[in-house]
Amino acid sequence: MSDPRDDAKLVKLIEIEGYKSIEALMETVFSDSVSPAICMNERCDFTCKMEPDQDPGRCDECRTNTMRAASVLAGLI
Repeated sequence: MSDPRDDAKLVKLIEIEGYKSIEALMETVFSDSVSPAICMNERCDFTCKMEPDQDPGRCDECRTNTMRAASVLAGLI
């Protein structure tokens, strides 16, 4: 069962990165060696590129280890 917070952050990440769907985002992720990632802190939507299995990663905005890659958020890794 997915976490509603993960789902909300995944939707936000898709929007920020300009994809039309989770499928379009995952197609990009699995054809590249990097993945969009988003900070999981409630008040931060910082994004960057990280390894597809990144969880947790360092957020340059909050200075916390709260970045999570899209494929992890989607439950694929």
